[in-house]
Amino acid sequence: MGNWTRVYQSGDKSFETDYGRLRQAYNVQPVLVDLDDIDEFLGGDPKSQAPRLIFSGGTPAWSSEEGDHWDDESTKSVNGVEARRFLTKLRHDAPRVEHGILSFHTLVEDGLRNFHSHETDDHVIRFDEDAWEERAEQSGFITDNLMSMDIQTGYLLDYLDARNAALVLAYFQSRSLRESTVEVDIDDDGWTELEIDGFPAKKLSGYVDGLDERYPHVELHCFYAILPSSANRSAEEEASQNREIPFRTFRGDSYSPDDVENQRGFEDAGLKRPAYGAQSLEEAMSFYDWVFFDMSVLEKYIQSDDGRVNWWSRQGADVAWKDIFSERVYRNDEFEVTLLLDDLAHIPDQEIPHWKTHNIAPSGSIPEEGVKNFILAEPVSTKSYSDQVLNAIESLNETVEERYGNSIFNPLADSDPVQRVIMPARNERDSLLDSMDALNKVFFERIDVSAIQDALPEKRAENINGSKSALFELTAEQIGEETAVDIFDPVNGVYDLRVVADHRSASSKWERGMDSFGISPDTRNYREAYCDIMEQLSEAIIEICGAIDASATEDSSE
Repeated sequence: MGNWTRVYQSGDKSFETDYGRLRQAYNVQPVLVDLDDIDEFLGGDPKSQAPRLIFSGGTPAWSSEEGDHWDDESTKSVNGVEARRFLTKLRHDAPRVEHGILSFHTLVEDGLRNFHSHETDDHVIRFDEDAWEERAEQSGFITDNLMSMDIQTGYLLDYLDARNAALVLAYFQSRSLRESTVEVDIDDDGWTELEIDGFPAKKLSGYVDGLDERYPHVELHCFYAILPSSANRSAEEEASQNREIPFRTFRGDSYSPDDVENQRGFEDAGLKRPAYGAQSLEEAMSFYDWVFFDMSVLEKYIQSDDGRVNWWSRQGADVAWKDIFSERVYRNDEFEVTLLLDDLAHIPDQEIPHWKTHNIAPSGSIPEEGVKNFILAEPVSTKSYSDQVLNAIESLNETVEERYGNSIFNPLADSDPVQRVIMPARNERDSLLDSMDALNKVFFERIDVSAIQDALPEKRAENINGSKSALFELTAEQIGEETAVDIFDPVNGVYDLRVVADHRSASSKWERGMDSFGISPDTRNYREAYCDIMEQLSEAIIEICGAIDASATEDSSE
């Protein structure tokens, strides 16, 4: 990495030259614009509208252990299109970048407004701290001080992809030559309209009458849009160069997608294609190599409507993006994602920087199910954690229907977030709660309370005051109150976490919910917590199925 995009610049600088004193002033402010609205936004006048796009002041919208969230959802309008805050310009504090990109990439501040990736330790956002300290020491009208903020381009494009947004830079630059020692001839034609890389701009060129001299002056006002990598079709040629980007492998070697496609270096490394003829598993393993990624590489495909991550087994998943590609990955016990080296060649050009950003040297081993599939050519029989729960819910519905003649779960709708009942791509509490919120929608919110009431004796049906209590009364009818309470701990826990998902500050519900699973509320292993929660919930639902089935057997034998 090392390709930087300047998203903020403010101030001025003067340079003494052989032909006079050149003064340059800049004001570059970034805003987020929905991709669907970008053409209409760019129809606005950059000269009159750009100065309005400065977001300044404000207070945190909320606070968390990770820091302040400064995006208070305020917007500014250009040509009837709303632009959202990406950076807050503060009078007595250094500018703050929008919290969304910080949390998306798990960025940690290391030095004033300089951020590194927690996952890879890459320097992702850099800020001119020295310029800020110099400005802070000045008083009155500040001159000859220029501040800037840059973001690694790959990280920025990944974030824009996930948000389906463009980052528009409201750009201003002026140049003036004072105390000139030579005759300078410029076009004195006032304001003209032009395009820069296809984006609208206005330019002022002429002479200005100052106190002691008449000097040449040029201004440029422009809207410059940085589009998500997957939407920037004009960058196809540049994207093709991504195939030369090297990836580190499990063995510590380096291959680009182009190397893999041409099997360049395979023979020297002992990688054999076709991979047959091994006399042992150890020899067969030596024919292959693997590329590892931190698990957050999947977040883009989970959160986007154009993406999909389907965990079809305990360790195996299929990752799809639009109609561009679909690839199989595996995860190990350290929640690291691995891709067979050969499959690196299948990643589309525009997606390669995203995967490169998350490429890691693994701390864990090659997933057993990957070895079983690719090396031993054997099928895998495990179920993913989400499938365990969803299958248990379906079994419960079938058991109740067989026992009482009625379904107690409404059919899944296309809008139900089944694909979000998924292992968190990020090891974060909010990601875990997002999974629990989706689980609530496909579990509790699909329960047909009236169907359960019809199946129960009137006295017990009167106790029902919601979907969870309806399921409890159904269970208690089969096995008694005390046993039902014990079985219901995981069900209650998921319900409590759903409440926390709706009200992120509900700390008591968080503690009670995690205690229901025997998990410390202070845990920082949120992916492991997800696994424990889903396993305990599926076991509880299966126990409820067993209780109903046993009750039906007893009734039929009487």
